[in-house]
Amino acid sequence: MKKLTSVLLFFILLLYGCSKKDDIPEWTKYAGNPVMEPGSSTSWDKETIGFGSVVYYNNKYHMWYTGGSTSDLAYRWRIGHATSDDGITWTKDVINPVLVEGTTGSWDEDIVHIPKIMISNNIFHMWYTGHKGRNANRNFQIGHATSPDGTTWTKDVNNPVLTVGSAGTWENSWINIGDVVLTGTKYHLWYSGCDTLSGWVKIGHATSTDGLTWIKDPANPVLVAEGSGSWENKRVELPSVVFNGTIYHMWYSGGSAPFRWKIGHATSTDGINWTKDPENPVLSPGPSGTWDSYSVAGMSVLENSGKYKMWYFGSKLSVATCIGYAEMPHN
Repeated sequence: MKKLTSVLLFFILLLYGCSKKDDIPEWTKYAGNPVMEPGSSTSWDKETIGFGSVVYYNNKYHMWYTGGSTSDLAYRWRIGHATSDDGITWTKDVINPVLVEGTTGSWDEDIVHIPKIMISNNIFHMWYTGHKGRNANRNFQIGHATSPDGTTWTKDVNNPVLTVGSAGTWENSWINIGDVVLTGTKYHLWYSGCDTLSGWVKIGHATSTDGLTWIKDPANPVLVAEGSGSWENKRVELPSVVFNGTIYHMWYSGGSAPFRWKIGHATSTDGINWTKDPENPVLSPGPSGTWDSYSVAGMSVLENSGKYKMWYFGSKLSVATCIGYAEMPHN
């Protein structure tokens, strides 16, 4: 009888465990993906779009995204703008691109990309990655710009506002913007960086009282890949962060090589100490032959209408090609 009770208890626990796992909300990709595609063969975003940032403002979704070409080196990555009533059907701004590379010799003379947007007191703030030196060193750093309408932007005269680390640090090769969140009177910025020797890409954290002068966290890097043999390999990058008043939720890209990513999730109570989701990766490429069969990454996540909503780029090949949408019920 005791043995039978033990067996029954084992199966009850097994079933309960499976039930609890099944109850965990999962991301559902929109059946009509992709929701935005590159422009015509003569447009500035003719070949690749992605690395977007979405905000909901005045009853409308706004997306700023990276666009350009990978085959025609005369095309530089630039930043465009689009709007939508439902987050699915998008209309590109006739003014596009809304942010372009700087003048010759400037810190962002080559490309501008990976915009991250925050609206404060009806002013649009953009943090973005810029690059100096055409096809030269991977000299990526982070700049800031402001706009009254999301279309006409003015770059900060003090750019770049966040630069690479000193020799020998984990971020001495390049840095990319991840996301910016304002909690109370403090700005939090998460960014990805790489050193010149190891090739590991990690995520760091910085804080600011004005969004312009940043102090890097002494605990950096705050998120590190699991290494060879894991789904992240040696890269965690391009985070999107949502703060619900208690918990920071980070979605990040990880993978075996640039542009070949999956999406992971982590949580934190302070934005510094992170716990990775045991269900990672939480979003993976689609089946063979689908538009996102090679890679999914570069996401922007919003908490809206009782759901987490994600816009992400996906590709069949080794470059970003289109933007898709996924959603998940809010716990």
